[in-house]
Amino acid sequence: MVAYSVSTPTTLGVGVSLNLLKGGESHMEYTLSMTFLTALGIKSTLSISGVKASITEDEANALMDLIIAKNIFITTTGALAKKESSQLTEKKVTKYSVA
Repeated sequence: MVAYSVSTPTTLGVGVSLNLLKGGESHMEYTLSMTFLTALGIKSTLSISGVKASITEDEANALMDLIIAKNIFITTTGALAKKESSQLTEKKVTKYSVA
């Protein structure tokens, strides 16, 4: 465990030491964000959370191609027409017990 010390002044001017211990259950969460251009050329981003960590660039491209081909998402600026970019975001989540 790693201890952090935070010193906070009180109304009496006396510092109070607070130890914050690093701990808890941690896991990684992954989100695939896909940015498309609509029929009017405006960027539109679709994000899917809970994707597998091992998703490849080819799989992301294939998914984007399928989304465009099936034309299932319509925005206020038209259908998704062209791929702009994609990225996989990794986020570490640590849950603490607050009983």
